[in-house]
Amino acid sequence: MTETPVPNRDSLLALKAWAREEDNKRLAGKPSEWDQSHYFNTTGGSWAPGVKDFPTCGMACCIAGKTGLLAGYQPVFKGNESFSMTVKIDGEDRDVDEFAREYLGLTWGQANVLFDADNKISDIEKIIDRILDGDQFEDGCYPGEDED
Repeated sequence: MTETPVPNRDSLLALKAWAREEDNKRLAGKPSEWDQSHYFNTTGGSWAPGVKDFPTCGMACCIAGKTGLLAGYQPVFKGNESFSMTVKIDGEDRDVDEFAREYLGLTWGQANVLFDADNKISDIEKIIDRILDGDQFEDGCYPGEDED
C-alpha cells in the first residue's frame, strides 16, 4: 500500500500569499513575477494589461516554479533558452513539477490540479484551501471547472 503524502502546510500557505501578492501587483498595473503558463520564463509574463515592464528579478514563474525558488533552487536555462522546466538540485537537473510535488507533499491528483497552466490566482487559492482541507483531487476536478 502506497503512503499518502502529507501536504507541507507552511509552504502551501507561503505560495498562496505569494500568488495573492503577485495578483495585487497586476491589479495595480505593476509587473508581476507570476506566469502560470511557464515554469520559468525570462521573456515576459502574464502582466496587467498594457504593462510591459519585466519584474525586477528578471524572471516570471508558475506556482511549481516558485516552489523551487522558495526551496532555494535555481532554474536551469540551457543555451539561449528563455524558458526552463528544470531546477538544479545537488548538481542534478530535476523536473520542476516532480520536485514541487514531492516538496509540497502532494498527491499526483493534487499536483496536477494545482500546477494546471490555466489556473487563475483565485483557482490557486481555492485549490490550496481544498488541499489543506484534505481534498485529494482524485476526480481531477478543480474549482474553476465546477464552482463559481
